[in-house]
Amino acid sequence: MEKVLIKHKFEFFSLDTYKPYNAWPRVDRNKIDRRSHSNVSTLNGYGETQLFNMSSRWEQPEGYQFTLDKSQKSVSEEVWKEKSFDILSDARVRRVTFVVSKNEKKNQIKLSLFYFQKGKKAGQRYYWKNSQNYHLSFNTKINDVFLIRQHKVGNKWNTNLTRNDFSNIDKSSQFGIESILDFLGTRHGSIQMAYTQTLLTLFEEVTNTEVPLKEGFKHVKTYYPRNVLKDIVLPWFISKKNLKLPDYYERLLINHYPGIKLLRKNGMNVGKAILKKRGVYSKYANKLINTEPKFNLFSYKTLLDVFGKHNIKKLNKDLFTSGGWVTIIDDHYAILDKQEIKNLIKLVNLTPEGRLDMNTINDHLRIKVQLKEREINVRLKTDNLKDFEEEHLEWSNRLSKAQRIIETKYEYPEHFRKEIENTFTSPWNKEYTPVILKDDLEYKEEGNYQNHCVGSYVDTYETDIVSIRREDGERVTLEYDINPRSKEVRLLQSRMRFNQEPTEEWDKAIEFITNIIIDLVNEKLYDNPKITTRHLYNGFTKEIDYNTEKIRPSLFEGMNWNVRIHEPALVGDLPF
Repeated sequence: MEKVLIKHKFEFFSLDTYKPYNAWPRVDRNKIDRRSHSNVSTLNGYGETQLFNMSSRWEQPEGYQFTLDKSQKSVSEEVWKEKSFDILSDARVRRVTFVVSKNEKKNQIKLSLFYFQKGKKAGQRYYWKNSQNYHLSFNTKINDVFLIRQHKVGNKWNTNLTRNDFSNIDKSSQFGIESILDFLGTRHGSIQMAYTQTLLTLFEEVTNTEVPLKEGFKHVKTYYPRNVLKDIVLPWFISKKNLKLPDYYERLLINHYPGIKLLRKNGMNVGKAILKKRGVYSKYANKLINTEPKFNLFSYKTLLDVFGKHNIKKLNKDLFTSGGWVTIIDDHYAILDKQEIKNLIKLVNLTPEGRLDMNTINDHLRIKVQLKEREINVRLKTDNLKDFEEEHLEWSNRLSKAQRIIETKYEYPEHFRKEIENTFTSPWNKEYTPVILKDDLEYKEEGNYQNHCVGSYVDTYETDIVSIRREDGERVTLEYDINPRSKEVRLLQSRMRFNQEPTEEWDKAIEFITNIIIDLVNEKLYDNPKITTRHLYNGFTKEIDYNTEKIRPSLFEGMNWNVRIHEPALVGDLPF
């Protein structure tokens, strides 16, 4: 016979009522300001006017829209029953019941949560229903805990049962007070107090202890469990199974529970059983689970599979706590010699600091593989960030040359080119060197250096690209639309590395070079470049007409150099 030890039920009724006419003029739902206090948060959306799933008897389009009369988050059951069946009412009821019960015949102590809701929209007469139940059942005979999840679809219950499934108990947020409060749509304190008392009852029953009262209080206990899994399930399970634990066992046990057979085989040693289950057991790994509070076994496993049991010890321990899944690709690692592996380890050890990332390293090694396929042998010689960036640029440029099929050249008037490419010094004594990109290799090099896609602009034949390069290695890539016939100059976009907008310290340099271009255009010293392409295999050469018709909007805002600008139609333009 099942005995109920504690039970609480909370039920809330909500009701939105609508007027039998529509507001005029009609509300544009796309223009509703959600921050405005004049708009009401209703059961089915935001705003004073709502759309609903109407029945076919509403023949005119206006019948699909109602004007809100009153929104009531909580009404009495009597009021709800009286008004909920009105065709112009949007009604909903939400209920949560939590119970702790005991069945001595079945050696069972159980925590049960019952979630139920039903409702109907305005314009409908029939109600929809939804039921979900969650049970944690402690079997005191075999000392296992069972998770039972039930979901009612129509008239049929779907049930799922698992044993000692700590990972899914951890993921089942329905056992948390926040999920209960969110479901009920209220933060009422009595609900939190009742659930705290329910968890305390479960704790006292499964541990067979009574928590003492706090000194000087008649009803306040010295301890209240807050988390079902960490405060009740795991301590009970560990105690009953007499488990031997590593210092930082919690996440390991939750995410990697090895099963009772493997535990018994390893003398109920949790750390040893889990490491063997994952195929990573070693003295070093065992040391990590006892010394690293944030140790992530998934991260360790992915890196171990690549670097091996000897080199894994040379990696930064922070790599095992990041929770990241990105590692070095096996095929890339396999082509490295011993010295290259040493350099790679030093580069990988920079990633936890955010100075470098695994994707960039993998991309670097991918280029090495592609170069090798073209019988171009390069070696990973760098072990620091500065040298890595230089080597990455060199390899990228060599690959671009190896993959090159079409040679493209932009030929500018000599005087224009010389005027633009003069080095100048800023008021704060920094040197800048502008460079006009004049062929496909320079476009590729700029894109590789800046990590943006300006390299793909080489065959658009409609804009001019200028790269301003500072003495410290920083660059800004500028795209101009220049029409010498109408003497119009437009700066379409300016980008630093990784498509970042230029910082303020670049404003004067960009303004300086833009004004030079404007002056040269006004003095008729600029003409659109002569563009030629040549196929590198068959030698076929072709002259390309510069596209002077297409006008694209400027993506650069915030600076104005009195540039003459059309009022163009909006045409999509992508950043580099």
